[in-house]
Amino acid sequence: QTSFIFGIMGLYLLSAGKGFGMIFYENRTLCLPQWALFASLLIFPFAAVSRNMGSCECLVWLNIATLCGTVLIPLAYYAFVGTEGLRPPDSNTYAINSISAHGLLSGLSTYTFAFTSQFMLTEIIEEMEDPEELPKAYATISGPFQLSMFLLAGLGGYFAIGDKVSGMMNENLPFGPPFQVAAACMCTHMLISYIIKGVVFCKAMHEAVDPDHCKGDDMSIRAWIGWVALVSITLVVAWILANVVPFFTEAVDLLGASLTPLSCWVLPIFMFIRYWKDANRASKPHISGLEWFVIACELLLALCLMIFGTYSVLCQIIEKWSELGKPFECHCEFLRNNCECSENHAGMEAICRVGANLTAA
Repeated sequence: QTSFIFGIMGLYLLSAGKGFGMIFYENRTLCLPQWALFASLLIFPFAAVSRNMGSCECLVWLNIATLCGTVLIPLAYYAFVGTEGLRPPDSNTYAINSISAHGLLSGLSTYTFAFTSQFMLTEIIEEMEDPEELPKAYATISGPFQLSMFLLAGLGGYFAIGDKVSGMMNENLPFGPPFQVAAACMCTHMLISYIIKGVVFCKAMHEAVDPDHCKGDDMSIRAWIGWVALVSITLVVAWILANVVPFFTEAVDLLGASLTPLSCWVLPIFMFIRYWKDANRASKPHISGLEWFVIACELLLALCLMIFGTYSVLCQIIEKWSELGKPFECHCEFLRNNCECSENHAGMEAICRVGANLTAA
């Protein structure tokens, strides 16, 4: 669980760095590693003073608002301005399309990554005033909200751009104010999400290295020094991780195929089986044959995704390292409004084609 949370933190830092690059797309000096470093420096003072998830309640509401902005701004642009020049010529929409092994593994990895909120439930319950309200809050508010936003983003983006859609939604907007506002929303959302996940991760590390001074209400100098040191080390390592796999889609798929099934499917199943095996006859829950069959299928799916899904996405990452650059290189794709970095960006194809023709002439 802890390693999975840390992987997500690296992804958030990568996305925040890309967000800053998108906001300032006319910049010709800074590259993705520098933007990710800037995001790290911006996060640090907030992460250093946030030792509980409820430290800044207003950030939760801002996080929700910016998430909505990240999704709704591109969809509003597609609806009111249109997708002319944004949609690839050979991009189509299909009610049912052919399924490839690569597409199936990638889709399962993304889907698995998206619905993994249970890895935070223990920490959320710990800080709730009334833990018994969790099922109601999760089933009637959190779960439906997550599902609706995923469906809106996935189906809306697919309907607007077609089957050639790729990357993040705001990457499919042309350079301009809507692109920048959507990037600012995404950047803010990722920064806040990093802080929330960072509280959980750093608390676990703090408890491991200094259990006597790890409580959130411990105001001693030793507790604060330990906390700030862990936050600093975590930011440095997360920045390194963000630059090792500087591709958002592949980073999501890597987490979704490797650590997600392990921490959210395999380990819970094994823990339940161990509990079922050790429980006495009076307290042992009755599990029907059908339920054991479903559990076995879920475990088999998780193992297949961990093996074949991880292998597939690692091949994609290696291929992109060769095509777009190795870790810690500039990686200015879609971060600058020039043909060198964004030749295939929405609205840039025609401009770059004309420029190439003039150069050839």
